[in-house]
Amino acid sequence: DKFLAGCREHNVPLDFFSWHSYGSKQNPFGINEEPFTARKLLDSYGFTDTELHLNEWHYVEKWDSYFMHNGGLSTIQCAVHAAAVITAWQDTPLDMANYYTIGRGGLFSAWYPWGEKNRIYYAFLALAAINRHAERISATNSTENIFVLAGKDASGKAAILISSFYAETEKIVLNTEGRNFQVKVLDETHNLEEIPGLVENGKLHIPVCSGTPALWLIEEI
Repeated sequence: DKFLAGCREHNVPLDFFSWHSYGSKQNPFGINEEPFTARKLLDSYGFTDTELHLNEWHYVEKWDSYFMHNGGLSTIQCAVHAAAVITAWQDTPLDMANYYTIGRGGLFSAWYPWGEKNRIYYAFLALAAINRHAERISATNSTENIFVLAGKDASGKAAILISSFYAETEKIVLNTEGRNFQVKVLDETHNLEEIPGLVENGKLHIPVCSGTPALWLIEEI
């Protein structure tokens, strides 16, 4: 508050306002609300055009040296959390988010130190796929800790990204409206690999292992 009051008092322009944040097991999605808090704060000082940049974020289940140095920052939990948070941020005033980090070989990276791609890599691969379907389609769900992002590409073909972060549900059901879809899953045993989906009465049924993190990329073919 003192910084913003000083900028206002001395007519200092503020192009962007940045902060860091880490989701945790205790509060994984408090990070989703932070853009609203930041926007309200800046607006109260008259900086209504200042951009919001969350320029360092990740999921850290616990700040423990053993956990952090033994793959704990590149788990399926981290991967699904990233996709879920980015999905939620589509409906916030956030202008930019910089994930810490993608670069090769670091503790927080999308690659293990020996070069192998980890779960975070595949989560962002799924996000890249949904980004190619840039015209957003309205998508809702009623289950806690499930986040849905849908869109269609220039040719009109649809895609859906579903992120389930420890959601308590046994299956996901989609109304396909007669369209054909390919389903890929990222979980503890699949790296965004195709799995069969059961179609019954025009609806696509996707099995879910309740209470475990996973995401599904569903693309029209």
